[in-house]
Amino acid sequence: MKGKIAFVLLSLLIISACKQQKEKVSKDIIVSIGNLSLTRKELESYVPKGLSKQDSVTSAENFIQLWIQEELMYEIASKNVADKQEIEHLVDNYRQSLIIYRYQEQLVQEKLSKVISSNDIKQYYEEHKENFKLDNPLIKGMFLKIPSNAPNIEDVRVWYKSTKTKDLENLDKYIVKNAVSYDDFIDHWVDLESIKNKLPAGKLEQNLQQKYIEVQDSSFIYFINIQDYLGSGDLEPIEHAEPYIKEILVNQKKADFIRSVENDLYNQALKKGRIKFHIE
Repeated sequence: MKGKIAFVLLSLLIISACKQQKEKVSKDIIVSIGNLSLTRKELESYVPKGLSKQDSVTSAENFIQLWIQEELMYEIASKNVADKQEIEHLVDNYRQSLIIYRYQEQLVQEKLSKVISSNDIKQYYEEHKENFKLDNPLIKGMFLKIPSNAPNIEDVRVWYKSTKTKDLENLDKYIVKNAVSYDDFIDHWVDLESIKNKLPAGKLEQNLQQKYIEVQDSSFIYFINIQDYLGSGDLEPIEHAEPYIKEILVNQKKADFIRSVENDLYNQALKKGRIKFHIE
């Protein structure tokens, strides 16, 4: 069975690659069970992008097999399961709760997050500084990775340390043509760990006291310009902590905000006569 699916999928991939953009393939059915069908468009939405042709076929084959099994199981379960009304009731309750939850989250993001001011964030930061000691170091600076056989490496060694406009312009031009990876974080803090992960293992620890760092392996040269450094145990800068503080403040106000929205909806409905109590 799987061999047949794989053959069909490979054929579909080849045909799809040859079709013109204007052709409509959204209704192309790959497999059907009675009145149920799985279309090519639906299948493509479940197959990860960037896979090789063979991996795409394997992924699609597995999904089709799963789709068939689940549909067949659902078909027989629907005919034999007891308490269908109770299940429908639970599904309706879950659907209602989910819609309410999503709407509340949308309201919080649209309305409440705008209520949090920079003064609120600053006040919270000042009152809770003991909670903002860094677990991991932060740095400001620049990271550059180039092939070890790239041209004009001696110039790069000068440019990445320089503050001269001409040198920085030359470095920018060089990066466009030769860089494998480049990060400019001169004006904001980043976790040192995120930079260490870009380097060969164990290459950075011994150099942390230096402002300009160069390491290399058999294929690449890595340049790091550290403009500022905060170590573990130092106070986290407020600009780095701001998103976290804002989330805390939003969550603190969330319950009262939702309660206020619920009360407003109730009072408006009552005022308009939409709510009618039928109590003898």
